[in-house]
Amino acid sequence: MAAGRPVRPAPLKRLIDVVASAGGLLVLSPVMLVLWWMVRRRMGSPALFRQVRPGLHGQPFEMIKFRTMRDATAPDGRPLPDAERLTDFGRWLRATSLDELPELWNVLKGQMSLVGPRPLLMAYGPFFTPEERERQDVRPGITGYAQIMGRNTASWQSRLANDVWYARNRTVLLDFRIIFRTLAAVFAREGVSIDPRAAMLDFNVERAGQLPVLPLAEDDAAEIADLFRRCLAGPARWGTALGSDRFLDFIAGVAMPQDTFLGIRCNGALVAAVHLRRLPEALHINDIAVDESFRGSGLAQRLIRHAAEASASLPLSLDVDAANPAALRLYEGLGFKVEHETTRVVLRREATVPDTGADDTPTLSIMDDAFFRTYGIGYLTLSGREERITIVQPAHLRLPDPVPADLVSAAREFPYHSVQVSRTLADQFEGEIVSTFTTLRMTRDPSAGTRTA
Repeated sequence: MAAGRPVRPAPLKRLIDVVASAGGLLVLSPVMLVLWWMVRRRMGSPALFRQVRPGLHGQPFEMIKFRTMRDATAPDGRPLPDAERLTDFGRWLRATSLDELPELWNVLKGQMSLVGPRPLLMAYGPFFTPEERERQDVRPGITGYAQIMGRNTASWQSRLANDVWYARNRTVLLDFRIIFRTLAAVFAREGVSIDPRAAMLDFNVERAGQLPVLPLAEDDAAEIADLFRRCLAGPARWGTALGSDRFLDFIAGVAMPQDTFLGIRCNGALVAAVHLRRLPEALHINDIAVDESFRGSGLAQRLIRHAAEASASLPLSLDVDAANPAALRLYEGLGFKVEHETTRVVLRREATVPDTGADDTPTLSIMDDAFFRTYGIGYLTLSGREERITIVQPAHLRLPDPVPADLVSAAREFPYHSVQVSRTLADQFEGEIVSTFTTLRMTRDPSAGTRTA
């Protein structure tokens, strides 16, 4: 079957699937009932493991199997490694493939077939090449051609190549050969890896490690802005450049000429990027974003490691939301340590910005598009004092911390719409508190080692 060609109808294959799965569920129901009771007794409830997997044409469905692992977690709440959660009974279920029996129900419902490429994780899909996507032109199977060519001990490249070969050459006769060879392999315990993750990397992690980290240029500005907008959100972003309708102008006209951007592409699309600014005391990570479909594959770690290489003798620094434990674990695993924390408050009130330019009236110098495109971050003149205060939308103030007392007084008089200040100053400003957040400044020494995050 050529790439992009419609899947051939297979009414006989579907008929065999329905008859065999219905008969299997009926005949094997006593065995499945005993296994269900044994799983419940040894590992607790639930006895079935349910997980969303990609089916025909990549459409998600809920696959069901017997559980083989305990729900054990580390002190920080993260699940323990599979090898530590896998029980002896679970190992036996996997070795005999009895954990797959509930999938007969998926076959009966038309979500799977007796024979076809095994349904992999949803996270793997974005890393498939166009040719590898052909494996999704057929229903996933309980067993498949790749399984008889090595079961789960074959490399990912070999396994996916065999899946594509099956999708292009499938016949009912081939299905029967695969079923008979699968049964023979199960009884002989051939090609079995009880814990595949102990023998090889997850496919998305392996493939992500092969994607190059590239410097990004002005032509990439629109993709960078779109990626950051989609991936970075939360109360800490209120009133920042990210929330401005001129964010693309800021990236292209302000940040890119003076800062460094690194990115990772997969199948041509920008899926991860980091914005670096060189300060006298550190190389600061302004923003880092990974497309949701590619998270958990190690792309953020690779970008940070490349940033560390670019920092030379300077430490790396970044700010992270304290309410994001996953990010904290990631950065701690990469050698970052918390230096200090800052709690800030955003207050909002209805007000208008005066358009007069009189010397005794507060004015915004960021009123025209050309100025914003040139500088991005504007100056605000308060009572004759000019301070560098971030202005990304009319009448939004972000006061520095610490802030001089006379600047606080001037800011209070300014007809702001919203203001972001440290928590200790919140009671000195009018407005409704719309968000409170704590930011942690983390740094990584150039000589810091890296442990698995």
